[in-house]
Amino acid sequence: MRFQTKRGNRGLILGTSIFLLASSGFRLLFLDSIHPAWRWLAVFQAVCSLLLVVANAPSYCEFQETSLVLRQGWRRKFSIPYASIEEIKLAGRRILIATKDERRVVVSVVDKARFLREAHRRCPGLNLATEEA
Repeated sequence: MRFQTKRGNRGLILGTSIFLLASSGFRLLFLDSIHPAWRWLAVFQAVCSLLLVVANAPSYCEFQETSLVLRQGWRRKFSIPYASIEEIKLAGRRILIATKDERRVVVSVVDKARFLREAHRRCPGLNLATEEA
């Protein structure tokens, strides 16, 4: 079961960056008579909008067969075996996951209640009192 993490207004950021990329491409391809300084501005705008798209990487938490998989960005993906999860509790608007090897991970999912129910279902060794904070 996969849970999306909170990442601000992701749709607005992606939509704006795609619009900026399209408008800068239009200026570069179809407006031949513009001043070279404006051409550099269009190239800079295209590079910035591409960086926005790349920086808006996927981020989620997924309960798999034997572990909780956390994906943060394009390249960072790690898993926490259910047997090593010692405590899961709410810490403000986020969820704190503590493992037996003193590792602490903070996640912020959209549906906290469903995430906690699934965590307690998958990790039978968790104490229900650890959810309170």
